[in-house]
Amino acid sequence: MEEFINNKPKDEEKSLSDETVDVEEKDVESEDFEEKVDATSSNNNILKISDFSKKGNFANDDNFPEDDNFDEEDYDEEEDEEFKEQVRKRVKRRKIIRNIIIALVAVAVLIFVLLLVLYNYGYEYKKYKAIEKISRKDTNTVVYEAYDGSILKYSRDGMSVIRENGTEEINSSFDMINPKSNVCGDYISIGDIGGRSVVVYDGKGNVYTVKTECDILATAVSANGIVAVLMEEETSNKICLLDPSKTGSEQLKVEIPEKLENGYPVAIDISTDSKCVALATTKISSSELSSEISFYNFTDIGKNSKNNRVGHEKYDNRIIADLEFVNNDSLVAFDDTGFSVWEDMAAPKVVTEEKFSGDAKSIFMNNYYVGYVENTDPNHSRYRYSLYDLKGKKILSNQINFEYTSVYINNKDLVFTSPQHTKVIRTNGTVKYELKTNYKVDYFLPSSKKNIFYLFDERRINVIKLKASIF
Repeated sequence: MEEFINNKPKDEEKSLSDETVDVEEKDVESEDFEEKVDATSSNNNILKISDFSKKGNFANDDNFPEDDNFDEEDYDEEEDEEFKEQVRKRVKRRKIIRNIIIALVAVAVLIFVLLLVLYNYGYEYKKYKAIEKISRKDTNTVVYEAYDGSILKYSRDGMSVIRENGTEEINSSFDMINPKSNVCGDYISIGDIGGRSVVVYDGKGNVYTVKTECDILATAVSANGIVAVLMEEETSNKICLLDPSKTGSEQLKVEIPEKLENGYPVAIDISTDSKCVALATTKISSSELSSEISFYNFTDIGKNSKNNRVGHEKYDNRIIADLEFVNNDSLVAFDDTGFSVWEDMAAPKVVTEEKFSGDAKSIFMNNYYVGYVENTDPNHSRYRYSLYDLKGKKILSNQINFEYTSVYINNKDLVFTSPQHTKVIRTNGTVKYELKTNYKVDYFLPSSKKNIFYLFDERRINVIKLKASIF
C-alpha cells in the first residue's frame, strides 16, 4: 500500500476492485501508516486517526477510493484517547509558555514606563557629563543670554550667536552706549538705549541696522521681525513700528505720538504678530503716584480709534514694572503689588489678577507660566516662589533657601542660579538637579535639548548633559 501511495497506477482504466490485497499485509501497512501519522503529528501536522479508521481510507484524498473491506474492529479506541491526551497536554504547555512570555513583556513595559515617569517627573540627577568645551575670552561688559537653544553674546562692541558645537553663526560689530536685547522667535533686536540705533538679526544669517532721528527709550521685536521703538522728543514721545528689512522711508510702518502728560514710559512690548503694542507709563500728580497701560491695535479694528488706541487701564499708587506678550492676544503686566493677565487685544480686558503677599524680589514667565519670588526671611536667605498658569491657577508654591542672583523658567524647568549654587526645579515641585561648586559660575543657561545646559565658568562655556547615577 505504501507503494500505492507514492505511485499512481499507470493503467487508469484498470479497476481497483480486481486487485487482491492480503489482509495481513494490509494490517502491517496500516500499522506502518499509523507510525507515520504519529511522526507527522509531532511536527504539528495532526491527522485525525478516527476519521481514517472509521472510513477505512484517506477521507480527504481523492486518489483513494473507499475501501468497504476495512474492519472497524481494528480501530483501537484506547490508543486514540492516548493520542488526544498527548495533544491536549501539548496545547496546554504551549498556552503556559505563551502566558509566561506575555507576563514577562508586560512587566518589562511596566518597568520602562515607571522609569520614564520617574526620570521625567521625580528623579534627581546627581552628576553631569561635559560633552563640549568652548573657550571664552571676554570682559565684564559682555552679556550672555539664551537664544533658540543657542547662546546670544553681546556687548557695546557687537553681537554673536554661539551654537552648541562652539561655532559662531554670526559676528556683527557695532558701537553702542547702552545695548539692551529683546528676543521673539528667531528674531533678536538690540537697541541702544539713549542712543539712536537698533540692530536686528533674523535667525537666518541676516543682520539689519536701523537708525533713528531721536533718542531711544525702549525697543521690542515681534516674531516676524517688526520692531517697536519708543523714542523721546523734546515735547513728546512717540512709538514707531519699523521694518528693518526695508530701507529709507519704507522702514516706517506706523508712528503714534504719546503725550508727556500721560506719564513717563517705563515698559513697552509688541505682540508676536506685530499687530498690537502695549505701553506702560508712570506719573506723579499732586503728590499722587499712578500708572497706566495703553493698548494699540494696528488692524482694521484699531483704525476706528484715535491713534489706534483701543483700551487703557489706570493703576493708582502702583508702578508697572514690566509688560510681556505671551502670544498674539495675551499680555502679562507686572506691577509692584502683583500681576495681571490681559486677553483680547481688540477690546483688552483682565482675565486674572494675583497679588503678592509680601515684597517681591523677582518675577519670571514664559508662554505657559507666570511666577514671582517673595522675601520671607531675607536675613537668612529664605524666599518663597509661586507659579501660576495663564488662567490664574496656582501650580506650585515652595521655599528656596539660598541667596540666588537670578531666576528663569524654561519649558517646565524653574532655574535658580548664584555664583556657586544652582538649583533646577520641575513645575511639579521635585528637584531635577542641584549643583554646588567651589568655583564661580557666571551663567547656567538652557539649550533646546532635554537635560542639556550651558555652564559658564571663568574660562569656558561647558555644554553639559545631566546623567542618571544608576547608569
